[in-house]
Amino acid sequence: MTRTKTKRMTVRVIESLPGPPSNSKTSNIEYSVAQETNLCLAVYKNGSRSWRFKQKFRGKRLFITIGPYPLFSLQEAIDKTRHFKRLIADGIDPRQEQQPQSQLTLAQFVEQDFLPYARKHYKTFHNQQNMLDKRIIKTFGATPLADISKREVMLFHQQVCDETSGTTGNRHLSLLSSIFKLALEYDLLEKNPCRGIKKAKENRSRDRFLQEDEYTRFIQVLQTKLDQPSACAIFLLIALGMRKSELLSLRWEDVSLADRHLHLRDTKNGESRYVALNSVSHGLLTKMKQKRKASNPWVFPSRTSSESGHLQDVRRTFATVCRESKITGLRIHDLRRSHASHLLNAGVDISIVGKILGHKSLKSTQIYAKVATSSLARTSEIASRKIEEVMNQAPDS
Repeated sequence: MTRTKTKRMTVRVIESLPGPPSNSKTSNIEYSVAQETNLCLAVYKNGSRSWRFKQKFRGKRLFITIGPYPLFSLQEAIDKTRHFKRLIADGIDPRQEQQPQSQLTLAQFVEQDFLPYARKHYKTFHNQQNMLDKRIIKTFGATPLADISKREVMLFHQQVCDETSGTTGNRHLSLLSSIFKLALEYDLLEKNPCRGIKKAKENRSRDRFLQEDEYTRFIQVLQTKLDQPSACAIFLLIALGMRKSELLSLRWEDVSLADRHLHLRDTKNGESRYVALNSVSHGLLTKMKQKRKASNPWVFPSRTSSESGHLQDVRRTFATVCRESKITGLRIHDLRRSHASHLLNAGVDISIVGKILGHKSLKSTQIYAKVATSSLARTSEIASRKIEEVMNQAPDS
């Protein structure tokens, strides 16, 4: 913690005060409130803010976390501080009155603090929401944050691993750890119960992709459903090999039909990139743009009032296409793998395939930097010709 000069607090000042730089060893900067002695505001690296009360009581330094801002306003923090001072004047330890704060449940903290934070900082917030709703809240929601033990988290982690996979179990563990880490920064906990828990071994050897006959059936069924936005999204996933999250969050302002490319501004790797449009993807997007509502910025707008404004998932349509084309054991991400496998089978250099897919590694990046955009466009046409060939075939009777 770094102490700075006293500040006269207003809403504007509170929200503009900087925290420590990301490479700093200190977790927060503490600002004294000019309007009230013994009241401080701690500003953390991630931008979160928390009110603190500090005063000596019976010769010892007293430290109490009042609560996070803006959950507690400036005036509420001042009122709380003055109340603590009156208790101390009467010889009462104000920490005794704060005990109920330790009963803040995980569900309450998630709703009040973690979700607003996650919406701003997680690119795949939809995935976090699903994990919270499906398992984490059901298991720990009613339990006070301070009462959740390391043993309970270990048992939960193992249960999720047993019911699903090591990868899924580890994702739940990481999300729980993020929740507790934020609670630590708000001074609501003394330690993170997830710390020291070993992650499960993950099987990363999945190599499922569409076989030749499956590919034909899949495209032929999908072709009959292109009046649905979700089916159009699936079509583009297999035609371009994009990540689902990158495609579904696409805005029309980032679609250049004239230059035949997409501009992905916010990718999984944290770097923007361009995706060349092949013939089939260009044709579909052209038709979609002709039918779009000019007032809606999203390529795949949500039918419901989703928080993001765009389509979040295509699982139902994907399951229907798989069922009707009699394909089992396929996942949405396998379409990306299928796209890559067809390019590799056509003799495309693996470094160019990696560039098209947006893979990032030091070794690959040194190679990718020499690959021209025109080469990527020509390569993308290989996938386009494959799809066009299937689309022009008569469906099996």
